[in-house]
Amino acid sequence: MFSNLGLIAEDYFKKGYNCAEALSKAVAEKCQIGCESIPNIATPFGAGIGGKGSLCACLSGGVVAIGLLYGRSDAKDMDRKLQAYEKAKLFYDRFVERLGTTNCLDICDVDLSTEEGLKRFHDEKIRDKCGKYVRETGDILSEIL
Repeated sequence: MFSNLGLIAEDYFKKGYNCAEALSKAVAEKCQIGCESIPNIATPFGAGIGGKGSLCACLSGGVVAIGLLYGRSDAKDMDRKLQAYEKAKLFYDRFVERLGTTNCLDICDVDLSTEEGLKRFHDEKIRDKCGKYVRETGDILSEIL
């Protein structure tokens, strides 16, 4: 069911969506989840939460996607909560195993909160590198969903 998830996410990223938006849209598409809040809910996670270079938006978007599939709508539904937590923990661990960190600044090696960093991001085509991370994160998700 989740074959090509990484490629679909990378394609959304290439169309201009940020990492979190691309991953959440790809999962919603693959699962035929019609949700008007996707990608909106994932937008502020971009560039390490609002451009701060903090938590990687690939990781954030993946967690949003896990919530789409395994999240609960009833506060008393402990089974769904625990299932979502287990998927999120597994995803987090595999993400760190493959990328070495959860920090956008470390992964991209550019400070997106500065004018210099943004210029470098565009001039050196670092966004292309990020597209590969989006694809790899989609592949990680496809293994655990």
